[in-house]
Amino acid sequence: MKKSIGILLTCLLVLVAGVTASILSSVDITPAIDYMANNSREVISMAAIPAGVITSSITPEIIQDLKVKYKHVKLVTVVVEPEEKDKDGKVISEAEQYQFVVRRPDRSHIKMLLPLAKDRKIDEFADKAIKNLVVGGDIDALEDGIVYMGVVSKLEKMIAPAATFLANA
Repeated sequence: MKKSIGILLTCLLVLVAGVTASILSSVDITPAIDYMANNSREVISMAAIPAGVITSSITPEIIQDLKVKYKHVKLVTVVVEPEEKDKDGKVISEAEQYQFVVRRPDRSHIKMLLPLAKDRKIDEFADKAIKNLVVGGDIDALEDGIVYMGVVSKLEKMIAPAATFLANA
């Protein structure tokens, strides 16, 4: 049985590698490389957003306290307007972005939210998810519809596992 699983996983790995190689060989990535070379500052700032603390309402101490209280927390960043630059690379307008700390839903949250998501009761799902899972950040910004929907879309993804597997025992 272990050999069969090993062979199956090896075949799957070869398949994924083959598909990835096929896709990469047929896609011209030169424009992407040129963009990154010409806009390195913007690319670096976009890459740093999820990992960084960007608001005064979220500090490392607050995050640590929330981790103690809830064990698993994540940062959700909603970018409403990206930073704009002129031709010389000078910032014309700062990015409008907001950050929130959300907790991982526990079983009672899943029992409450999953039926609402399945029945497409978006308003009720959104209200309950934000009330129960957003534990810090730019809470006042949730009055903005774009910010609200950005957070809700991430919360909706949080109630589904990243991957599940079923195998014969």
